[in-house]
Amino acid sequence: MESLLSISDRLEMFIALDGFEAEHDALRGPLAWRRTMKGLRRLIEQRQAGNYRGEVTVNCVFQDSMVGKLFDFVGFLQDEGVDAIYLSYPWHISPQTATMMDDYLAAHLPDVAARTPRGSGSWHSYTFALNSGVTSDLRVDLGRIEDADWHTKVRYNPEIDDDSLEEFLAGSDRPANGQTRCLAINSRLDVLPSGEAITCKFFPELAVGDLMASELVDVWHGQSLQGLRTTVHQCGLMPVCSKCPMLYSRGA
Repeated sequence: MESLLSISDRLEMFIALDGFEAEHDALRGPLAWRRTMKGLRRLIEQRQAGNYRGEVTVNCVFQDSMVGKLFDFVGFLQDEGVDAIYLSYPWHISPQTATMMDDYLAAHLPDVAARTPRGSGSWHSYTFALNSGVTSDLRVDLGRIEDADWHTKVRYNPEIDDDSLEEFLAGSDRPANGQTRCLAINSRLDVLPSGEAITCKFFPELAVGDLMASELVDVWHGQSLQGLRTTVHQCGLMPVCSKCPMLYSRGA
């Protein structure tokens, strides 16, 4: 807590809660919800006392067992004093889309393909998905949330047009909302604890340099990143780009 308080100006604590106690613990393990809530409540107490000067944000990824309960969950978090709530769709990548990504690498990014055996890429692990049978009830939940007047900030991650919802949830390679261009590849990098620089932390295979061995400016203007930018510009978005949050927050 002392460390958090000392750096709390403009700090946003992003805390994962996958639902109420039963739903959260079904994914995270026994007593996980209670431990998380204990920390969250202590942080809010410190903020109310004027010691913590940042924000407390909760991220909830949709799961089948929470459909029908999302409205009540948002109300619960608001009552707890949370500053912001992000309701996140599962970043599901279908087996077909994952295979398309393997094909894209083989055709356009042979260096990445050479170090990523076919079928082993991280995109093959994004199998968590909502059952298609809950989509109608999910729409009801979302409608109730959108119609309510919240004093807590409520956002979706990402914002999905209703027309794109079913295809997005099914793990399609087609980006939602008509997105066609990635701007993040020209404006940002993620850095892993190892020092590896990557264009998106979701897919570490797309590493473009190592900040333990190279200067940032050299990575930014280096052959790997420039080559990736050129490929995406000329060949179009990669199949997995449809599940990259940067496409929806920093794309067009």
